[in-house]
Order: sequence, then structure tokens, then C-alpha cells
Amino acid sequence: MIAIKALRSLAGWPLFFCQLTLLLISLIHGPLWTTRPAAPRFAVIDVGVLYRLKEAQVTQVLLQADLSLQKRTELLEGVKDFGPAVDALIKQLPQRCRCVLIARAALVGEDPSLMDLTPVARELLGLDPKHTIQPRNE
Repeated sequence: MIAIKALRSLAGWPLFFCQLTLLLISLIHGPLWTTRPAAPRFAVIDVGVLYRLKEAQVTQVLLQADLSLQKRTELLEGVKDFGPAVDALIKQLPQRCRCVLIARAALVGEDPSLMDLTPVARELLGLDPKHTIQPRNE
């Protein structure tokens, strides 16, 4: 009612235009302001298991009697790249699963619905699936 009276004079047009603009903005963007974002998904990874698997893999190769000195040196040089590979993988996994990644050692309690990405990480790092190492109970 007030807006109609204000329109009768030329001075009321800017006020009416502002009110109309605010109404349209609230109708278009209102749902964005009132909806809550989805709760983040969580996943865990056991980095200790990954390192123990790599250790077991390297130890098994080093214990072979017919392994030459050159092959042993190459293997030990390749071990240096494992740490940076794990770091890079830990940075990639949250983007791949669209989740928050938590170290298993940091968990106090665990939910059965929590995703465990340790097998995925093991596969991506090329660790031998024949080795089965259980997490340590600390």
C-alpha cells in the first residue's frame, strides 16, 4: 500500500525499484541462505600398516640369496621415494572420495560405517596384497 502511494510521485520510483530488487534477490537466493550444507563424510587410513607392509616387502626381497648388490642398492634407493609417495597419496585421497581423511591412530572410537581407505592406498602404492598385517593394538 505504501509502495503504491509512493509511485504516484516521481520521487517514489527509486524506493519501489529497490524494494522490488530486494524481493527478487530474496526469492532467488533465499533457499541458498536457509539450507544447511551436507554433513561431511569421513574416512580413515592406517599409515602405520602401509609402512609395515612396505617394510615386509623390502625385507622379503632383501633376504633372497641370489639378489645382486646392484639390485639391493636399487631397491634401497627406491625405498626413499615411498615416504613422498604416501604423502602425495594422502593429499589425493580426500579429493577422490570427497571426504575428510583421518589417521586411524587419531581415532578414539570407531563407527562401523566409517570408510577404511587403507586397502585402496595399499593398492595404489603397489604394496603386495599377499602380506596381511593387522593394525597394532596400542
